[in-house]
Amino acid sequence: MASRLRAYKAVIKNYNSVILHMEEASNRKTEEGAKCVGYLKVLKSAKFVDGLHFMVDVLEVLANVSLAFQSNDLFIYDVDVKLCEARIKLEGLKHNRGDVYTAYMATCKDGKFDSKNNGHITSLKGTGIPETVKNSFLENSVKFVEKRFSFLKDTPFSDFHVLDPRNVPRSDAQLAAYGDVQVMNMVTHFESVLSEEEVTNIPRQWPALKARLKYRQRQPPKEVISDLLTENHPDVKDVLVLVYIMVTLSPSSAAVERGFSLMNLIKTSRKSQMTNETLGSLMRVSHITTTVAEFDPEPAIQKWKTSAKTKRYVKATPKPAAVSEQQLTCACCPTAISGDSCSEQPPGAWSHTFLLARLLVPQRRKHYIVST
Repeated sequence: MASRLRAYKAVIKNYNSVILHMEEASNRKTEEGAKCVGYLKVLKSAKFVDGLHFMVDVLEVLANVSLAFQSNDLFIYDVDVKLCEARIKLEGLKHNRGDVYTAYMATCKDGKFDSKNNGHITSLKGTGIPETVKNSFLENSVKFVEKRFSFLKDTPFSDFHVLDPRNVPRSDAQLAAYGDVQVMNMVTHFESVLSEEEVTNIPRQWPALKARLKYRQRQPPKEVISDLLTENHPDVKDVLVLVYIMVTLSPSSAAVERGFSLMNLIKTSRKSQMTNETLGSLMRVSHITTTVAEFDPEPAIQKWKTSAKTKRYVKATPKPAAVSEQQLTCACCPTAISGDSCSEQPPGAWSHTFLLARLLVPQRRKHYIVST
């Protein structure tokens, strides 16, 4: 939906440019020019422009729902809230048109349309889409949303709302029987993945979890769920399995699609020999890891140091720097080493070149030293 919305907005933004291009292309005596004549006729029709702006307002609502479903931290009991919000907005468009359509009606007068208010007027032919057709489209959109997500009203998806801290009653009398039926429905549905101990203990530990949810109602729901799973108290450890299942369920396939995209980025044609184990590890690191700023490398370093069968070579001794000719000076005179004899030595003494050769090999060094 988000990509369609961007496409509709792009057409509106570049409407004048598209019209000018089509008008120029339609003058060509070619097959392409003949097609442009037909396209131009559609683009200049009032029905097309009217429907274009109307659909942007509708897609704004549907795109927001789609983006919400793609979020990784959307709980299953929050889905119905998002759907209810979308249905309300779509119903509201029947009585009050959206901002984009309202702005279009303000600029389109007597069949003259100026998309950017820059003086480039386009004469629209025909009439716009009837209001009854628009309202019928909105009704069908609401019905489609309800039908598409009707499974959320069935067990066990409809039972997860009892795990929402915002729904827990404050009265102890109401809290006593709150959620008992829903919890048993979830236990029955997920019995195949639960152990016998968990099946037995979940109904017994449910009152303790209800009490914890009641006294954390002022906290954000996601924070409450995160704290409960992190603390993992013994008196609720089995019933928390239902919470784990709830946070694992995804209302859409966006996470799976992101996984396929990630796999295609990692295993390219140049890495055809990569094993499934390596691919799985790389995908896990790329998908689950934190950002570079939040990553703490110390645990990984310690594991690397302690997991080897032999001792790790951690601290390396740097090699001594090579002695160059510029680093050598004469001990008895300030001149640098060269091919000449030292002025301070008696006649017939060795030249600097010969002494340089002696310095660069492991022999006795009497007359010359290495400068620091």
